[in-house]
Amino acid sequence: MRGKHFVIMLMMLVPMLSHGQSWEARFVRSQSRVTELHTFSDVMSNSVYVVSIGLPIAQVIAGCAMRDDEQIHNAIASAAGVAITFGLKEGIKHIAQRQRPFQRYPGYIEPYYHDDSYSMPSGHTALAFNTATMLTLQYRRWYIAVPAYVWATGVGYARINMGVHYPSDVLAGAALGALSAWGTYELNKFIWNATGNKPLFKSSRRERRKTDPEQLGMLWPKCEE
Repeated sequence: MRGKHFVIMLMMLVPMLSHGQSWEARFVRSQSRVTELHTFSDVMSNSVYVVSIGLPIAQVIAGCAMRDDEQIHNAIASAAGVAITFGLKEGIKHIAQRQRPFQRYPGYIEPYYHDDSYSMPSGHTALAFNTATMLTLQYRRWYIAVPAYVWATGVGYARINMGVHYPSDVLAGAALGALSAWGTYELNKFIWNATGNKPLFKSSRRERRKTDPEQLGMLWPKCEE
């Protein structure tokens, strides 16, 4: 059901391609004039590839160091999510072929920098929401989910502030990224369950914690009288 909701949301954005550019152009123009935030927006935009690519790398390192199968599973899902999101956004861009705001309204909108690729959807926002959603599904902790989505939302706004995307581009990117993460996460879980969820490490840290009295003592310290 979640996947259907995201698809419906994405489909609702399609009419905005032809009917929403007037108000969107005014909004982009007003936000792109907030030049005090351009440096912040540039940092946020550049952080996307660092975080999205760095996450699966960090998970692999953590999984090998702790001999933790789950971290390796997460790394595979994270890497696959990034690859799928990147491929889908490129495909949609070439299907929609929507011009950037500054290309459609030259002189009216002045971008922070010029990008000749298509506008719909926002690739940076898609990757950011893919990463945020993947982290939320994998770790299910509010103190991970909230900062992740705040960061992803900041990336989306940064793309508007820089004058390179419409709000509907950002919303489409967010929906695409979240849907890709959810689908990849569920597919990864299905594959591991279908293969018997065989352990990757002969003696993982998690298994040692279940059997090692010292490890159990560290997790559940006894109260001394």
